[in-house]
Amino acid sequence: VESTSQEAKVESTSQEAKVESTSQEAKVESTSQEAKVESTSQEAKVESTSQEAKVESTSQEAKVESTSQEAKVESTSQEAKVESTSQEAKVESTSQEAKVESSILRNMLLNTHPLNPKARRTKIGRDLERHTCLFKVPQLTVHVRSKTKP
Repeated sequence: VESTSQEAKVESTSQEAKVESTSQEAKVESTSQEAKVESTSQEAKVESTSQEAKVESTSQEAKVESTSQEAKVESTSQEAKVESTSQEAKVESTSQEAKVESSILRNMLLNTHPLNPKARRTKIGRDLERHTCLFKVPQLTVHVRSKTKP
């Protein structure tokens, strides 16, 4: 009976050992699963970080694009300013030329008009006297008749 009980003890001991080894295996499995979970979460963190970096680079590219567009707008507005300035300069020069021309014409008419006693008889004056013309110059209206001869 004692030997049988000892065998039973041995069997129970071996069963306990099996149980222990099985629980250790279970612990190892759970530890490896935790490790897998940790590595997966780290990969997810890496992915989210890379996505954030992509978002940052995209926003920087967008900033660069908007800055270049602003620069284009500025250069376009500067070109427009230059164009308007050159147009203003053309208008000024044209108005100055018109003033000079009207001044020259006015002086010519004053100097060649037959009713002006100080008028100089020039070739232009004689040509003007031969034709009937009506010149309107600022502050002066002169009527030249063709019947008058020098």
